[in-house]
Amino acid sequence: MDNQNIYKKELGKLLDSSRIFDFFTLNHDDCKNYEIIELLKKDLYPLPVIDNESVIWGFHIINAAAEIGLETLLCRNVDSKKLLIEEKLLIALQCENRCNNYSWDEKEKIYLFINKELNGKASNAILSLIQQEGLFINSVSLYHSLSPILKDFIKRDIIDLKTAKNSSNIPKQAWELLGPYLLTLSFSNRRIILTNISEIIKKRFLDSDRSFYFVREILKEENPFEIAIIARYPELSSCTQKFNDFNSAVLKGSGIKLKQPPYFEGSSYSVEFSFKSKKHLGKIIDRLLYLKEKCDEIFELL
Repeated sequence: MDNQNIYKKELGKLLDSSRIFDFFTLNHDDCKNYEIIELLKKDLYPLPVIDNESVIWGFHIINAAAEIGLETLLCRNVDSKKLLIEEKLLIALQCENRCNNYSWDEKEKIYLFINKELNGKASNAILSLIQQEGLFINSVSLYHSLSPILKDFIKRDIIDLKTAKNSSNIPKQAWELLGPYLLTLSFSNRRIILTNISEIIKKRFLDSDRSFYFVREILKEENPFEIAIIARYPELSSCTQKFNDFNSAVLKGSGIKLKQPPYFEGSSYSVEFSFKSKKHLGKIIDRLLYLKEKCDEIFELL
């Protein structure tokens, strides 16, 4: 870019310019950019970059200038005959200078531009200016394929992209029911319940209508999170209930903690206890002897 090629451009022509490079919306569309307006008044603003008649970067500056009634604006011009469209995109990203800080809407616009103007291919130089880690094209391609309601949940940090992908078989009308309930859960528990619901839909081969009915019935329960776990893992849930009933009947009030192997996949149980006197230890031993007499029924769970 020629740093010396700076001149004033009529604002009307800039406003009518092609919007092909107008990707950036963060802090530009949602509220008035008072900082830019103050810089414009003092002639200290960053210069928009143009390609003769087309704007490459600086639409928010041009809009702010129009808001305060300026007639002309200083711009920096690049030589369109020497620059490829990929190089102009590189300039726009360099001027924006917000690597790893683009919204999903912005990343989607850049992705669509790359698809349309660059046949879906972009250099590492460009990709590294958008985000330094992760596969930009793959992740935004997936985001672009999602339904509007899932995109909205991702933008609001209700769920992450991976969870959205894995639970995309949940129908739209079910998501509308799930939305308010998800807000009552932690981020990790949202992922768990959505994964469980999605897996149940797959295993039971539920169509859209039956999936919606299934989600609606779960949400009617007092604890939908636990109900979804039981529905996905009925055998594990049954084992857990039998184990808890056994604990309550045999060891309640004893101070002995009986622990099962994870998911009841193993060959042994463990116990944990503490005692404060010889007499107390004797009571615990007596209860352990009682546990010995009754333990056959919990070994059937392994």
